[in-house]
Amino acid sequence: MNKTMVKVEKETKKACLVSNSNGRKGWIQKRWLGSDSSVSVKTFDNSCKKFEENQAAYEAGRQWLNELHPVEFCRETEKAVAAEASLDFYNVEKNLTKLVWFPKSQIKDGKIPGWLIRCKKRELEEQIEQEGISNRMGGFFIETIGNLDVFKI
Repeated sequence: MNKTMVKVEKETKKACLVSNSNGRKGWIQKRWLGSDSSVSVKTFDNSCKKFEENQAAYEAGRQWLNELHPVEFCRETEKAVAAEASLDFYNVEKNLTKLVWFPKSQIKDGKIPGWLIRCKKRELEEQIEQEGISNRMGGFFIETIGNLDVFKI
């Protein structure tokens, strides 16, 4: 079996972040790491591939948070604009809409930063829990805010 020598960079209870001399990194289970700090080439290659995919997804998520996103507004005041949020209560097969308010000071060219959208989504989730709506109607998720799909953020 072909083995490669690695260096342990981080360690958890069950896994190690290892890297080789070329700088490639990956997480492997501790039990796969030899006592001489070696691991099979196939295991190391698979862990590096998965690590790179996860890093790419993480970076894409960070980028989305910093980008500006167009949102459809339904109300406006002097200092804020509102977008309708669509909630799906899947236990009772019922939909509900709520208004989400955004300060005009954060809006640039009719677009809202991703970090603010995520923050308002979390606030809305907490509000639904505090109002007891989820107790009466069961589990829910927020599908959209304005015209923007926010299910995965």
